[in-house]
Amino acid sequence: MVKEILVRIFERNDRAMNVKELCKEMLKEKMVSPNTVMLNLQKYKDLFKRVEKGVYELVKSSKK
Repeated sequence: MVKEILVRIFERNDRAMNVKELCKEMLKEKMVSPNTVMLNLQKYKDLFKRVEKGVYELVKSSKK
């Protein structure tokens, strides 16, 4: 569930985002802790890529 919301947030914004921004956007849709957001960003490395400290982006799919 959190993973799907994160994907939607990245697709809607179409840019890399820092964790604070992601948490703020996430709270508009679901009450989750910042730790949950971080865990999902780190767990799904096939979907989310760390571009610098505290900044992540959606991995572009080559199937488009």
